[in-house]
Amino acid sequence: MSFYGPANRLFIENTLRSGHIDDSVIQGCELNDFCARDILWHKTDIEDVHADNSTFAYVRFDESTFIRSGFISSSFNDCSFDTVTLSGLTLIKSIWKNAFFTGGSIRQCTLVRACFTNMQIVNSVLSDFEAAYALIDNCFFLNSTIELNYGNGANGFSLSRLRHCIFYNCRFKGFPFRGSQLDDCLFFYCHGESGEMEGTCMINPKIEETRKSLINTEREQLIDMLALSLTEAKEPSSVATGAKPEFSNFAQAIQYLKRNFDFTELDLFTTEADLVYVNAADRRILLSDKHDIIRHESHGEPKTTDKNGFQTEDQAEPFENGPGRFSHLEF
Repeated sequence: MSFYGPANRLFIENTLRSGHIDDSVIQGCELNDFCARDILWHKTDIEDVHADNSTFAYVRFDESTFIRSGFISSSFNDCSFDTVTLSGLTLIKSIWKNAFFTGGSIRQCTLVRACFTNMQIVNSVLSDFEAAYALIDNCFFLNSTIELNYGNGANGFSLSRLRHCIFYNCRFKGFPFRGSQLDDCLFFYCHGESGEMEGTCMINPKIEETRKSLINTEREQLIDMLALSLTEAKEPSSVATGAKPEFSNFAQAIQYLKRNFDFTELDLFTTEADLVYVNAADRRILLSDKHDIIRHESHGEPKTTDKNGFQTEDQAEPFENGPGRFSHLEF
């Protein structure tokens, strides 16, 4: 179902009384002071909507996209966001409490003076956002990317305050924490460009330091963080850390790509020991043999640490292959 224009608010409210909204598009509607509670919001996109001072409570957002809309001073309490994209939203002074955000992205959103409390962000991307003077309190970031891309003019968490937050296996790009104030924040296995941060934070702290930092954390939040860590946490891999993989043959390279990337084209390749096969129509073609396997010498990249202790990498050396049938392949 599609709702276009400001006159559709009544129809939207009537639809939500059923407890769910599915496969719909809401575009150009006036939803200021809107209220949605205990709703399943499935595959329903919002575009060019004005929803300032709105309230969302116990709403389960699923596989939806919000684009170029205004949610100034809106609140999201006890909401879950599963595979949701927020793009170009105005979320100034918005309130997020006990929210769970997984498998989605927040891109080019304005979060100035927003307030995040007891929120979990898992397997998600925060990109080119503006969160100046925001308060991020008791939040957990897991397997996520926080980035500012050159030329977009966003400042990330600059001038914001982060208290009792935990970052586990996250990647930072473009110095998103430059100028932020941190209080008792913990970083585990994080990498990239963090920026110069003020206040107190610990990088890969010892158990005593971790315990001391978590002693004032709410019990429910601790349970959520533990559950997520046990079920969602991934072992820091070479992809997350940016380490240069080492291969002794073409089969290892194919196995690495299949293990770390989800490209349908890789399903055509199979390996047996050091041999690589590719399926072409109804044929299975051997790409390598025992007498002609790719050989190369890998050079380890020197790692350094920035001012805050995060691992960064020096300029990578050119990738060099030895002689062989596949010496000119690029990975």
